[in-house]
Amino acid sequence: MAAPASTSPTSARPVAAVTGALLAMYATSPGQTYVVSSFNDSLTSPEGLGLAATELSGSYLVGTLLSAACLTQAGKVADRIGPRRMIAVAGVGLAAAGALFSSVSSIVTLTIAFFGLRFFGQGVMSLASSHALALRFEARLGSVEGLRGAIVSVAIATAPIIAVWTIGAAGWRSAAWMLTLGAGALATFAALVIMDADPPPEPPRSAPPDGQRPAHAPGSYTLAEARRTAAFWILLGSTAFTAGLITAVHFHLQPLLRESGLDPEQAARTFVPFAACGLAATLVGGVMVDRFPAPPLLAAAMAAIGAGAAVMGAVDAAWAGMAGMAVIGLGHGLGGAVGAPTLARYFGRAHHGAIRGLAGTAAVAGSAAGPYALSAAAAATGGFGPGVLALSALAVPTVIAALALRRPTRGAR
Repeated sequence: MAAPASTSPTSARPVAAVTGALLAMYATSPGQTYVVSSFNDSLTSPEGLGLAATELSGSYLVGTLLSAACLTQAGKVADRIGPRRMIAVAGVGLAAAGALFSSVSSIVTLTIAFFGLRFFGQGVMSLASSHALALRFEARLGSVEGLRGAIVSVAIATAPIIAVWTIGAAGWRSAAWMLTLGAGALATFAALVIMDADPPPEPPRSAPPDGQRPAHAPGSYTLAEARRTAAFWILLGSTAFTAGLITAVHFHLQPLLRESGLDPEQAARTFVPFAACGLAATLVGGVMVDRFPAPPLLAAAMAAIGAGAAVMGAVDAAWAGMAGMAVIGLGHGLGGAVGAPTLARYFGRAHHGAIRGLAGTAAVAGSAAGPYALSAAAAATGGFGPGVLALSALAVPTVIAALALRRPTRGAR
């Protein structure tokens, strides 16, 4: 691969790397729950597929778990071919999955479509965009990951509204292929036109906080070595908790808020405070993790997610839904800004794709289990609120584990 003309932070190359990664991250939207959930009413209505909530959640569970099972291997492929090519492949795959989604006629084909959307969108494309930043940046990795998290907040604020409008204007089947084709084209353009060839990282300008291992250190961990450390599983556990709880709330947001008298458009608007607070938290959190130890920041993020979910479980008015989503957004933004840089700094970049792939597996597996668990709880209790309250209690052990997080050392288990 051609070397970049310059690795100076003021050169155009880092700007191209960040811009391409941000566009790719926005393009993951059709594979993310905040857009997929916009099709919820269409898939459960008699005019659509007429599925029950548990059938829809079960299909989403299976498709998402299958995608999670493939992500570690996808990360290993990214280590070999580089993140730009991986983003381009994911863009094509996402468009193909959307074409299938637009023509589903049974729960089997719907499950296959969910697999494609989740694997190429939430999984591979998200993984590769983070991998691209980890290869390029070191001292400023938290800050640029904060920007990546910020674009997620922008997507959460805008993409569901775009999806709901497109479904209303063109029907859900046409909307499915329109949204995924546009996203796939955007990702492919970002990878092949904007991003430069995968470069070595920028030279370190300062020591990372709390003695974290530099991303390019010779002592990088292999995936097998990382799996033998407590820090790895604490980081994966926080990732799985975050993905599971937030995905459960987002996927069932329409029926959850309908219990409080809100219609689908009002439910979609609650993504705005979620995104706005997430945007602020991820930008501030990215700067903070470049300067302060990760454990208390991660613990604060997990506590905010749990508290926001507790509010959502007891919501009885539109303002409460807005408030609950805002607090969850704060935790989501801070957790995302802290987790990805810490993973790269603790374990290095030599095998970052594979390690990031397994972290992605944890996230996708959590996002698969959360909606199904919540739908099962709703079927048993007659409402979604009690299930959300139960899930929020999982924040307690997650916060305790985050406070115990320490940088791994050779020989530690």
